[in-house]
Parts: sequence; C-alpha cells; structure tokens
Amino acid sequence: EIPKSKMKMAFLSACSISSKLRVFSSSTEVDKIMGCPDASSTEAVAAETADIPRFYPIGTPGKPWSDSERNQWKESRKYHRSYKEEVLDKLDKLKSNDALEVVQYGALSHNPGRYPLFAVKSKQWKDERSTLLVTGGVHGYETSGVQGALLFLETQAAKYTEQVNILVAPCISPWA
Repeated sequence: EIPKSKMKMAFLSACSISSKLRVFSSSTEVDKIMGCPDASSTEAVAAETADIPRFYPIGTPGKPWSDSERNQWKESRKYHRSYKEEVLDKLDKLKSNDALEVVQYGALSHNPGRYPLFAVKSKQWKDERSTLLVTGGVHGYETSGVQGALLFLETQAAKYTEQVNILVAPCISPWA
C-alpha cells in the first residue's frame, strides 16, 4: 500500500507537469477537476505540501530558500577536496622554475581569498611563436584534468619553452 503522503507528492508532481503542458489540455478545467493548485502560486504549493514529510532538512517544500536557509546549507557542507593542497601548493612549487612564470589572473567572487585563479606561462614569451594552451578544471569536481595539467607543468612543459609559448590554466573553475 502506498502511503497517502507519497501519493499526494506524486499527485502534486503530476499537477506541476500538467500546468507546464497547457498546450495539450484546457488546463483550468483539468486543474479544477484534478484539484491541482495554481502552479504560479508558491504559497498554494507550500500549503498543499505542508503535511508532506520532508526529504531534505532545509527549507519548506514549494518555497524558494531564504538567505538564512542558503547559509544553513553552506554551513552544512563538508569539503572533500582542498583547492589549496591540490592546486595552490603545487603551483607554489613551480614559482622557482626558470622557464615558467606563475601569474594570478583573477579570483572567484564567492571567496576571493580562498579561490585565486592562476595560469602558468613561458617566461620567454615571443609573439612570433605558436602558443600551446592547456586547460583543466573546467568543472571543479573533475580533477583528472587539473592533475594532468599540473603534472605536465611539473614534468614536461619546460622542455618545450624554446619551441612554443606555453600557457596553462590548470584549474579554471575550482568551485563549479
């Protein structure tokens, strides 16, 4: 037997879907017959879902999060990786490299002190040379590209600085 609360959640989901497919029905009559709340009213949805058990501990079903709820969520997050340890510390070691230069080109607006953005380039940059661009970390939790770009810098990049300009942005988006 399906609990009433789960049936109600499925029913409300169906109502939400039907309100988006108004092209296929006379929605006002169908919604009235089905007893669907007006999908444009977050208060109506919140009222209809008030007695449904919450699956997520923050917020009220059917209502956008407030600033305090967003802060509560941020405080509940656990860091699984360290940008400092996995990227910044490795870039610091490259600062003594004779062939490469580490330059800061920006920072995330969310927490600029924690998330500065760096690139590494050939010290002997020449406009007439071709340029090799290597990027990693376009999606922050996809770390293989970040680690591959850093490994290239640590082990191979200096070998090619006489032939091409090298520009490496090892972690474009550390928080995405």
